[in-house]
Amino acid sequence: MDAPTLDAAALGLLLDRAAMETPGVSTYCSAADWGLGAQLSLHRGRQVVLSRDQEHVFVVSVGQEEGGPLTIRSLESDWGFGSPLLGRDPDVAAQLAVATLGAIAAPWKIAVLTGLSPEQATALLRQCKGRFRAVRRDGIVSAVARIDGGAEGYLARRAPKWRINSRREERRAAQAGYEFEVMPGDADSDQVLARAHAVEARSWKTAAGAGMLASESFREFYRQVLSRAASSGRLRAVFAVHGGEDRAFVFGARLGTTYRGFQLGYEVGLERYGLGNQVQRVLIESLAAEGVEHYDLGMDMAYKRRWAESLLRLDNVLVAPDTR
Repeated sequence: MDAPTLDAAALGLLLDRAAMETPGVSTYCSAADWGLGAQLSLHRGRQVVLSRDQEHVFVVSVGQEEGGPLTIRSLESDWGFGSPLLGRDPDVAAQLAVATLGAIAAPWKIAVLTGLSPEQATALLRQCKGRFRAVRRDGIVSAVARIDGGAEGYLARRAPKWRINSRREERRAAQAGYEFEVMPGDADSDQVLARAHAVEARSWKTAAGAGMLASESFREFYRQVLSRAASSGRLRAVFAVHGGEDRAFVFGARLGTTYRGFQLGYEVGLERYGLGNQVQRVLIESLAAEGVEHYDLGMDMAYKRRWAESLLRLDNVLVAPDTR
């Protein structure tokens, strides 16, 4: 069925529940906020198509590529974090996916299905045999940290030198009068984004031309995602404040026992206070107190390895009609 036959609240609840039941995927990015936020910003003009079978869901978008053919894609396909196959059994989800692809009457050229667990990718390739051509490709890799033991348990698993430096930076920040503001889950999302954007403008990311919030399209994406998260109390954000000014931030959202980090930044020239580490520490303390167990740090990067304890490796599968 097409997603428009469900109202927005029912669609969101369906995707959230299914994502939390799906092993081996990026939970938050496979749920409603991330995927539907992308449809309203990065991938406007595409039609959401959804099928479900009891506790399993297959959800994709269908649309014309600019100057190109009709394609089928995961709801968010810029990075490819979210899986379109949702539910506990990858074989059932893959059967549903293949049946749905076969029922789409429009002459589509390729389906780019990203964010799949290895088990989902294997099941999908198996189900495609005899019906579609399909090939597996390496997908995105995310860094993940355990935080179920709280900040102290988390720090105990870090290297001794890292812990010593973090404690020294914490003392320096306290002595200098830094305060940390933990935002409520239903905070004004536009205000959170505006405050973060102002800090990022004074960060190394902007100086290096890597500021994510400086991009109008990505800023609109985060505006959509944060708005959805705040409306359900899932928004999480911490600001480091000094002299009445924001100096660092971290924000993201929680779903179930997983927190997905979105962005982090701090003002250049304040490195001796380790403000990036400090807002992370305060955030982890807050999340652990809520019962959150895992912190999905997003795309694996060298600096995130200091925070992460495992990697979530996802697969992509490209599917095309078998015209032989």
